Amino acid sequence: MSGPGRSADSVALQLRLAESAAEVDAARALHRQDIREILDRAARGEGFSELDRIRYRRDKAFMARLCVRAVDRLFEGSGARAVLDAEPIQRCHRDAHGASHHAALSWDLVAEQFGRQAMGSDPSRQRQRSQRERTRHARSQGSREGGAPLPRRQER
Repeated sequence: MSGPGRSADSVALQLRLAESAAEVDAARALHRQDIREILDRAARGEGFSELDRIRYRRDKAFMARLCVRAVDRLFEGSGARAVLDAEPIQRCHRDAHGASHHAALSWDLVAEQFGRQAMGSDPSRQRQRSQRERTRHARSQGSREGGAPLPRRQER
């Protein structure tokens, strides 16, 4: 993030770097805590509840969110050259976003599952309702992947 017009003395860049570094450190600490807990429980022969399992999935998705936000902040502060293939931040930005789109890291899905489990909701009934809500949300956005508009369906 240095070059013509930029320097390590830029307060704006220092602030971006500090916040991004804190997010990455927080993600790393959460990851280490979860791994330590999993290994300790496994060594003691303890099982994992459904809430434990979904909490680990939630944490993994949240770590990805933290890392994407950190990369985005640095990318946005990198200037117009950041979009060039030769710039390392472009590759980092693309890779972070690509990895974050893995189904296991889908925040909305995992957060919903965690909330449902933590609140003791009936998973099967909630799943059906949430699918309807996702479809309704997609329709309200007016498109689906690929940009093609979703057909309107009359509600009953």
